[in-house]
Amino acid sequence: MSEAQSVEQLISKNAYANQPYVTSSGVVGNIMVPIIEVTGNPAGHYPDPPVAEYMLQFIRRGEAGARMDLGAGAFQTPLRRDTIALAAPQVNTNYEVFGRFDMTALALPTQLFETAHASLGSTSRLDLEVLHTQMLRSAFASELVNQLSNEARAGNPNSALFVDHLVHVLAGTLLRLADGVSQSKLTTGQPLDDAAFRAVNELIADQLCEKVTLTDLASRCGLDVYRFTRAFKARTGTTPHQFLTNCRIDRAQQMLRHSTEPLADVAYACGFASQAHMTTTFSKHVGTTPGRYRNEVQG
Repeated sequence: MSEAQSVEQLISKNAYANQPYVTSSGVVGNIMVPIIEVTGNPAGHYPDPPVAEYMLQFIRRGEAGARMDLGAGAFQTPLRRDTIALAAPQVNTNYEVFGRFDMTALALPTQLFETAHASLGSTSRLDLEVLHTQMLRSAFASELVNQLSNEARAGNPNSALFVDHLVHVLAGTLLRLADGVSQSKLTTGQPLDDAAFRAVNELIADQLCEKVTLTDLASRCGLDVYRFTRAFKARTGTTPHQFLTNCRIDRAQQMLRHSTEPLADVAYACGFASQAHMTTTFSKHVGTTPGRYRNEVQG
């Protein structure tokens, strides 16, 4: 068996991206998750080399049949819309499909599942084999993949925190599908205490114009990203990404009320990727553009 490479390496070598049915490929988030979009994949036999990550297969469209080996033995399956399967890392995989289909493939690092497994407190060993031997349907996982796909196509560099959140939740969801961990265990938790919440606010205030990651925020509280995300949502009723966006909007409003700095400088000081990005986000949350807001509040 050939040595496993990362999916990012294979994309950079055009091992995947040069196929005519691959409509887009890219890497998103601070976790650097490769995403490949396949449209109109024709019938045929597709043996793939081993890769270092888990490969999530999400069928967007199609009613084709297939014979697949994702690292745990061959099985027959229909490739129906909104179904998923997970190819194991470090193994050769084989796909024999009998009709056209559309698919989104994501490469998920093994560390994500190890962290999720430890965080959920499962007493069983980490075992994802059920996802290597059949196609499963999960509306929640499908929505997460669709959101990640949209982020990849948008290419928004300021969405890394949001992407990382989606990736961590997706890993936990797949683990729940595989080993039966309850949804309540995945989504609930004790809220952040006052000291931890103050620490998060201080970090955001200090680094608002820079890249803020989930790992940074969780580490400041002494939590892993899963416990932090659940505790933060229990405390604030919102995700870390939404909270960070609100903080950036608040700071932009303060600067627009009390300064005459150019809008591009305001955008940079508040952590937006560009003036255009600030205008879009500001308008969505406040209901008017930054320029009009400044004119209204400063007279």
